[in-house]
Amino acid sequence: MIEYSEIEKLREEGSPLNIIPQVGAQEMNLNLDVDILITGGNRGGGKTFMLCYEPKYDSDKPGFKGVIFRKEKGDLEGAIETSKIVFDASDGVYLKSEAAWSFRNGGSLKFTYFDSSYDDFVKRFQGQQLPYIGIDEITQIPYDKFRYLITCNRNSHGIKNRIWGTCNPDPQSWVRRFIDWWIGEDGYPIEERDGVIRYCFIDGESPDDIYWGNSAQEVYDQCYNIIDKAYEEARLDGLEYGKEIFIKRVTFTRASLDQNKILLDSDPTYVASISTSEAARQVNLYGNWNYKPTTEDVITPEDMNLFYQNSHQFDDDIRRVTCDVAFEGGDSLVMWLWIGNHLEDLFVCGLNSRETVNAVSVKLREWRVLEENFSYDLPGVGFALKGFFPDAIPFQPQEAVPDHEKGMYANLKSKCAHFFATNLIDGKYSINERLLDKKLSGKNFTNMPLKRILNEERKIIRFVHGSNKGKELIKKEEMKRIIGRSPDYFESLIIREKFNFLSEEELWIKPTGLGFI
Repeated sequence: MIEYSEIEKLREEGSPLNIIPQVGAQEMNLNLDVDILITGGNRGGGKTFMLCYEPKYDSDKPGFKGVIFRKEKGDLEGAIETSKIVFDASDGVYLKSEAAWSFRNGGSLKFTYFDSSYDDFVKRFQGQQLPYIGIDEITQIPYDKFRYLITCNRNSHGIKNRIWGTCNPDPQSWVRRFIDWWIGEDGYPIEERDGVIRYCFIDGESPDDIYWGNSAQEVYDQCYNIIDKAYEEARLDGLEYGKEIFIKRVTFTRASLDQNKILLDSDPTYVASISTSEAARQVNLYGNWNYKPTTEDVITPEDMNLFYQNSHQFDDDIRRVTCDVAFEGGDSLVMWLWIGNHLEDLFVCGLNSRETVNAVSVKLREWRVLEENFSYDLPGVGFALKGFFPDAIPFQPQEAVPDHEKGMYANLKSKCAHFFATNLIDGKYSINERLLDKKLSGKNFTNMPLKRILNEERKIIRFVHGSNKGKELIKKEEMKRIIGRSPDYFESLIIREKFNFLSEEELWIKPTGLGFI
């Protein structure tokens, strides 16, 4: 929240009130001529202050009625206190019993909640004319209540009608679909679309039913049959307004922490307070609209210590190699030598494609591993190995699981990650202790012991919470954000499970006993 003392200091210095929105809130929002504006992004972007300041423009008009919503009654105190920074006795009086400002010329600004049944919500606001509606944490209001509020966003006093919503990113809310055009594939707002106005005709029971366009005409062309009928039935053809009155102007703007200099100056520790976990950083600090909460780390530091100290698990004693492929200029190629369930050796390089193929061949010979016992990550640069190692087993992360496992695992990689973590935790894997102190370098790290690399990369085995596909491993980009680099070492370990899930077809086509490569 913006400190009251800082605003008072501006007033005492004679600063005009209209510069105050530059503190924390986005000044550009105050000049946008739109019907619906949603501002979302980092915590600390001054969003609540912005909601409370916007009514200032109409608070002196007799017919003005504004409402600011939060989910529950207990959530309102912060917005009410913020409003006392914006308004004072020269504007009107705050009535605590009504949780509302009563302005001198008869207007009002009320603070209320939306967490009630839909029928009760409708009864509370039926027939009301509310030219200004502000919704703090708009991602929390159900879409049907939001649509109903649109019917209340009207007046007969010539006041500009608008609905403003503020929020932090929530990829599972209806708001994410509503603002999809403004958000990139990576989950971050597209900078050049920030504040760009789009047009829409709101129809149906879901945000997916809305007709969108870059102009009112573009929207009308998509749904003119609906608009024409409504225009005719409402007998609007005798008025001076055209059919564009059915079309709303909408925009999305990003609020970011760096815009709230006063907050940062008054409380620099705020950044640390909102960055206590990866989930907190993604939502509160980075403003990522695609980030979905995950379960906690599946493999703990204690699990890793037991793995390091475990007796050698040779199991079937078959020599196998798993490999995460990379070429010069990118991440590192990582090859593990397995003897049964025991990690005996490691090879890491960053060579060009020709040299990489040669190096892999040499290592397979040196380690005495049959090509049929070699599995590598196929997508991307892995395709370059396919023609040179025709009898190897390509690992395709997005490969579908068998029909009887659908709904249990999202894909092969998710399944392998689950079983690898389970087997490691159950003590079925071991590693040659001499490898643990080996110093390695790669993208974003230098001379790091393998033990530390593995301790960090264990964090990538996390599963998306609430996925309707079953267990779904987090995406590669999210893994990189968690550890700050590509998890080449752990991803090549996960491939080990592929050998346990070979299909009958894969087993049938693999020749055996033909000697070494």
